[in-house]
Amino acid sequence: MHCAMEATPALARRDLMRLGGLAALGTMLPASLARAASGPELLANVARVIESWVGPGKFPGMVAALGLPGQETHYVSRGVEGFTDADAVTPDSLFRIYSMTKPVTGMATMMLIEQGRLGLDQPLADILPKYAKMQVQVTPDGPVDQLRPAKTPITIRQLLTHTSGLGYTIIQQGPIKAAMEAQGLVAGQISRMPVPGLDRGKAVPSIELFADRLADIPLVYEPGTKWSYSLGLDLLGRVIEVVSGKPFDRFLAEHLFEP
Repeated sequence: MHCAMEATPALARRDLMRLGGLAALGTMLPASLARAASGPELLANVARVIESWVGPGKFPGMVAALGLPGQETHYVSRGVEGFTDADAVTPDSLFRIYSMTKPVTGMATMMLIEQGRLGLDQPLADILPKYAKMQVQVTPDGPVDQLRPAKTPITIRQLLTHTSGLGYTIIQQGPIKAAMEAQGLVAGQISRMPVPGLDRGKAVPSIELFADRLADIPLVYEPGTKWSYSLGLDLLGRVIEVVSGKPFDRFLAEHLFEP
């Protein structure tokens, strides 16, 4: 499910952060959609769910795609593409998917693993040598000069599952957050226009430079010991480039999007 979303007075910043992006609403409504899909009036019930989330103080528009085995995909569209955009939202409307790029990156990684070009439990340093001797914060989110050597290497599995110990500027606090932002190691840009409270700074200009700079930032946790939302999937973009010998966007186009 996708929704057109704009910041409005009725949508507080905490609500936007909780949604986590335009695609995230699908994770908020599984129970509602499941109940709708189980009834005899499938499309009518889903339409009612969608309509309840569209309007002033909610979302300008939403689209739901319903795929059942052996049947043609059905779409339910309600509302417009933006509170200042009167174009009706349709199945062909374009949406930013934000954190849903993570499963796309995960799928690309698993393709390389399936081909035998990458190992699930392979050390990251095999592909990116700068990650061979990582340092870990003695106190998570504490001083960045109080460190100890990591006991174990970061693996590809840990990057996929947010257990690598890497930080994230939307999660970390204090000196390590400031250090990451100073190096442009920030989450993706939300808008070309300033959005009060959601500005994360200017991102580093390339995946290669991103990976090189991130290797110089201490880990927040020992690899493999704690789940923490991180830049692990972002870093896998560079892993895919090195292993495949192709730019990340080109690999995705050729192996996922075009097929």
